[in-house]
Amino acid sequence: MEALKRRWENRKYKRWRDLPIRAAFVLYTLAAFVAGTLVVLVVVGLCNRVRIDLQNKYARMSVSYEVPDRGSYDVHRTDRIITVQIYDENEREVNRFTVDLRTETLAYDAEIRASYQEGSAPEGGVYMGSYYEPHGFVVTPRYTGEDAYRNIAAVTISVMIIPVAYIGALILCSTLFFRRKLRPPIALLKRGSDRIAHSDLDFTVAYDSRNELGQLCDSFETMRGALERNNREMWRGIEERKRLNAAFSHDLRTPLTVLKGRASMLRAALAEGDSGPEEISAELDAMSGSIERLERYVEAMTRLQRLEDVEVQRADVPVDALAAALQDTANILCADKAVRLEAPDGGTARVDREIVLQVAENLLSNGARYARSALDVSVKLDGSVLEIRVRDDGPGFSPTDLQKAAEPFYRGKAAGGGEGHLGLGLNICRVLCQRHGGDLKLENDGGCCVTARFEME
Repeated sequence: MEALKRRWENRKYKRWRDLPIRAAFVLYTLAAFVAGTLVVLVVVGLCNRVRIDLQNKYARMSVSYEVPDRGSYDVHRTDRIITVQIYDENEREVNRFTVDLRTETLAYDAEIRASYQEGSAPEGGVYMGSYYEPHGFVVTPRYTGEDAYRNIAAVTISVMIIPVAYIGALILCSTLFFRRKLRPPIALLKRGSDRIAHSDLDFTVAYDSRNELGQLCDSFETMRGALERNNREMWRGIEERKRLNAAFSHDLRTPLTVLKGRASMLRAALAEGDSGPEEISAELDAMSGSIERLERYVEAMTRLQRLEDVEVQRADVPVDALAAALQDTANILCADKAVRLEAPDGGTARVDREIVLQVAENLLSNGARYARSALDVSVKLDGSVLEIRVRDDGPGFSPTDLQKAAEPFYRGKAAGGGEGHLGLGLNICRVLCQRHGGDLKLENDGGCCVTARFEME
């Protein structure tokens, strides 16, 4: 039960985190309005309570003067002094009082106030005479200075609290909106951009939300991953070119040494004059062989350089058509070997057909060189990867071959072909597989087994 409760709470919290920015902003604004309204209601209520308490306090201090039934009264005002005379029905004076308007106020009872509202007051606001059988008068002390200040302050606060409360609530909710919804992803993206600016790509950008900023962080992470892959690919290419140049320089040393030695021998023989046409022709033939070897190396280097710039153009290729092309290539390259091809029925591979066939051609050529009598070729679709596997029944790779067979200009001892074999087949396969997002795997499985993988996405 607790696990279900926590899962439900996590789902609700995740739903809130994934809320779009626009909807979240509207909710925060509504929250600000509700909070401001609550503050206004509370403060205005407190201010009204202060004013009511003051009114009740002075109401308790007030004095009432009753007018008898069918009686009358006279009100006389001199400057700020009002004198009220009250008479009974026989015109005898029953009460007289004086009101100092500087310290007191004079008010009428309910009936007098009602008649005053329905009729009209005389000049000066003092009601003269009896129109509706007045009930009496009420004399109330005026507010003291402190109480007047409290009353004015309560009224002022009641008026000012409305804009202050709403503006304050809006500022508070805007601050919370920024801190909760905007600042975390912005800080995350800023840290990421700073690290990228310093060529540091060894990090990840993860923001636990699916709203617009979460999608922006995902896009940033995709960009970072692409930069990291491109950076690794660039360094891999640089290292590969270094190894390639080193291997090329190493392999050029032998034919250059041969040429240099033959040229020195030929020059010495000509100087002594004891060389006949046959000896000179033999020396020239040897030098021509070394020159041809140099030409092959230069051509191979040029070809490898071009492979680094190959653009992969994926297209939907039926697996049946790809298997048929592999079978035709195997029949030509492995004419003296038995080839068993295994491929799925139907299916489509989104690959660069020319690159795949070029890799397969090199694998079949290498397999024919190592195989004794047969090769097994399999085509497999594994999710988003196309696999081509070539296995021969030869002696297999040596431990050194497993480590170096895919390096440029490496020739294993078991390989045939003599000088015509430059040791570039598996290296070309590896380069093309990597350009296609895959890789090349070498292993021993009853003989040499090479698997080429091509990413289809």
